[in-house]
Amino acid sequence: MDEESENDLKHMGNNLVLGKTKAWKNGKELVTDCHTLFPDLTQEENSWRVKGWRLLSKFTCFTVGMCAKFVLTGMNTSVVHGKHNLETAFRRPTGVPLLSVTNHTSCFDDPGVWGPVLTRQQFADQVSMRWSVSAADISFTNSFVAKFCAIGKVAPIVRGWGVYQQSMDFLLSRLDQGGWVNLFPEGRVNMDNSYIRFKWGVGRLVSDAKVLPIVIPVVHLGMDSVLPNPTGPRAGKPQSMLLRTGNLVTVNIGTPIQLDKLIERLNTTQASAEERRKAITDEIEKVMIDLRRDTEIKHKINMVERLKQWHQRRNHLFYEFCL
Repeated sequence: MDEESENDLKHMGNNLVLGKTKAWKNGKELVTDCHTLFPDLTQEENSWRVKGWRLLSKFTCFTVGMCAKFVLTGMNTSVVHGKHNLETAFRRPTGVPLLSVTNHTSCFDDPGVWGPVLTRQQFADQVSMRWSVSAADISFTNSFVAKFCAIGKVAPIVRGWGVYQQSMDFLLSRLDQGGWVNLFPEGRVNMDNSYIRFKWGVGRLVSDAKVLPIVIPVVHLGMDSVLPNPTGPRAGKPQSMLLRTGNLVTVNIGTPIQLDKLIERLNTTQASAEERRKAITDEIEKVMIDLRRDTEIKHKINMVERLKQWHQRRNHLFYEFCL
């Protein structure tokens, strides 16, 4: 911490210390520099570093994705609603970005939520595969884990650095290249499924993107049973990766959020950057709350149907894995 002035440091709790450009957990510097984690994918497309990185990334995304598919459709039962909404977004014109927003109830949400949604071919498509984020103090605590997350197309977010931190700029550049970015607007794992105000980072990405992204809302229920969050004396401690079996997960993919009129109104009124971020985030949050209610209804119906299948001994747990 010698390079940071004591006046620049913020002690965030849980032994996390933030400087202006660096962060530490338990006195050890976190890996937060996207320039060292990712090659310059826009300027060095034909370089050996980019080619090698893409090859490793393709293998990692496919392997982890198929493992997630096995966990969600082989070890557990998953029901996906509205998959056509995402499939339609995948056929968007070249240069149009895709931003999916997902609720966050378990440390297995990503890659777990995509297990029953994406096909083997989509997991193998490294270029089109989603970009995601994870908390730096959890997934980027050392070089090895950080590099593994990076080749899995995951960028480090430092909670407390705000919407203009380096990783947000990096994700914005992915959107500006027409890529797919997935965010958890709640900003942390929602362990008790209570209301958490969405962070404004999602509003910043939509507002500052060169082309208005297609914004797809995704709500899932049951993932916290596949990988439960620690409670009691273990609360706040590192999550055990002991995956459970025999659970039901419902994934509900909503229709694209219509933001055109809101953006037009914000442009007309010459709203400030902060006003734009807040208005866009509030609109996305409103849609996600409605989708959550719809998902709860669908999840109950799916549970009843699953119990009927179990009673009639027709519950085939492995059929989706072969699709």
